Amino acid sequence: MDEALPAKAIVIAARNVAAEVWRLTHLYTYKELLCLLI
Repeated sequence: MDEALPAKAIVIAARNVAAEVWRLTHLYTYKELLCLLI
């Protein structure tokens, strides 16, 4: 059980980081599109 908990924590942390990166990339793409439109 001690080995399973850290593994789950790492998976959750990885998912959080991936979600943040996904949001940042979309924000940048939207900003670039707005700059191109304006």
